[in-house]
Amino acid sequence: MRKCKKIDLKKVISVASLAPSPDNNCPWRFTLGENDLTLELAKAAKFNTDELRTLDYLSLGAVITNIKQEAWAQGFAIKVKYPHEKMPLKIDFNAAEVEKSKYYDGLFCRRTNRSLYANKSLPAEFLAACQSLIKDQSLALKMVTKKENKASLYKWAKLIARLDELRFRIKIFHAHLFEILKFSKKDLIKDGSGLWVGELQLPLFAISTLKLIKKWPILKVLNFFGLSKIFQFMTYQQLKAVSALGIINANLNDSSSLIKAGELFQEIWLIAESYGISLHPLGHLSVFRQMQQAPHPSTSQKDQIKKALLEIVAAEDQQLDNLAPVFLFRLGYAKKNKVDPYRPSIDTLVK
Repeated sequence: MRKCKKIDLKKVISVASLAPSPDNNCPWRFTLGENDLTLELAKAAKFNTDELRTLDYLSLGAVITNIKQEAWAQGFAIKVKYPHEKMPLKIDFNAAEVEKSKYYDGLFCRRTNRSLYANKSLPAEFLAACQSLIKDQSLALKMVTKKENKASLYKWAKLIARLDELRFRIKIFHAHLFEILKFSKKDLIKDGSGLWVGELQLPLFAISTLKLIKKWPILKVLNFFGLSKIFQFMTYQQLKAVSALGIINANLNDSSSLIKAGELFQEIWLIAESYGISLHPLGHLSVFRQMQQAPHPSTSQKDQIKKALLEIVAAEDQQLDNLAPVFLFRLGYAKKNKVDPYRPSIDTLVK
C-alpha cells in the first residue's frame, strides 16, 4: 500500500510566522494534525486599543497566504475552512501538481519600509496584478495613485495625518504607543512582542524626542507649544510623497471577510516585493474605531475621532453594500529596509 505523502508542517509554521502582525504581536496559535492544522487567535488581545481584533483577523489572513506559498513549494494544495460559529479556522493539505510561486522568495525579504518615498509612479502592470486578486464579493480594493488622482491622495493624507495628531494628543493613545515601543532589543525579547525603535527608520534626534515624550505630562506641555501639530505635518508630508495609497474594503462584522482581506493584503505585498516597491501598513482605522467604543477618551475626544472617521468613510467612494475601508497602506520607492523585525520562538505559537 502506497504511503500518503506528508507535508512538513514544521517548515509551514516557520514560514507562516513571517507574516506581518499588528505591532509584531503574532496573535496566531497553531494546532498541528497529520496533514492539516487549526489556526486560531490567542485568547486575549495583546494590546488594549484593538479589542475588536480587526488587525488580528487581518494578520490571520496574511498567515494563510504564507501557508499557501509554502504548501505550493512543497507540492501541496490547501483547502481553507473559514471560522463559523464556534468552529475554528482549519487548513487541509493535499498533494497536488502545483509549483513554487514566483513570489515565494519575497516571504523572506519582505520588510516594512517607513522611510520617505521617492516621487515615482507605479507600473500599470503592478496595479493591474493587484486588482486581479479580487475574487470575493466580500472585498474591494482601491489604489489612490498620485499620477491619476493627486487631489484624492492629498485628501486622504490630510485625514490620516489628522488621526496621527490625535494619537499624540489623547492620553490612551500615548499609553498604547509607549506600551508597544521598545527602546532596546533586550526589552523587546523580554516582552515577546512590540516594535523596537530601530525598526522605525528614524534619525537619532527623533528617537531622542520619543524618549523625552514617553512621560505624558511632558508631552502634554509640549503639545501646548504645538508638538502634536508637528507630528501631524510630518505624517502629511510622508503620505503626500507616496506613489499610491492602498485601501482595502471588507465587512467589519464578518471575521471571514477580514481574514480574506488579510490574505489579499499579503498577496499585494509579495507582488510589490517582486517589483521592488516598498510598502508601509497603516493601522489607523482599526485603532481609532476601537477608541470610539472604549471608555477612556472623553466625549469631546470621541467626537473628534468620530468626525475624522466619518470623513474618511465619506472620502471612500468605492463602498459596496456593507463593505467599509478596514485597512490602509502606502506604496512607493525607497532604499530597502534591512532591519529584521522581531519574531518569537515558533514553539510559543504552537498549542
